[in-house]
Amino acid sequence: MTNHVLLYTNAWIRRIDLLSKMLVPLAMAAITTGFKPLIATLALSGFAFVDMVLELILFMHVRKHHPRLLQPKDLPTSDSDTDPDHHIAGAELTSPVLVYLRHPVLLASLAMAALY
Repeated sequence: MTNHVLLYTNAWIRRIDLLSKMLVPLAMAAITTGFKPLIATLALSGFAFVDMVLELILFMHVRKHHPRLLQPKDLPTSDSDTDPDHHIAGAELTSPVLVYLRHPVLLASLAMAALY
C-alpha cells in the first residue's frame, strides 16, 4: 500500500472512532433511561455482540487480503543513543513506568483516563 492510502485510511478510522466516542454515550443514556433495565441490558449486550462479530469478520477480511500485515516487523537496533528515554546516567535503563511518570503529558493522560 502506498503511504497516501494509509494516511487516508487512518484519517477515516480516526473520524469513525471520534464519532463513536461522542455518540455511544448518548445512545447508552437514551437506552438506559427509556427502557426497563432488563431490556436495556439485553439491547446493549446485543449491540456488543454484533460489534464483536463485525470486528472479527472485518479483521479476518483484512488479514486475508493484505498478507503483508502478517509479516513480522523489523526489530529496531539496540543503539541506546537513539532513544534518550531509555537511559539515565549513562547506560542505566529506566522502567517504562518511570518514563511515563516523567512525561510532560502525564496530567492530561490521567485526566482523559478519569473521563472514561
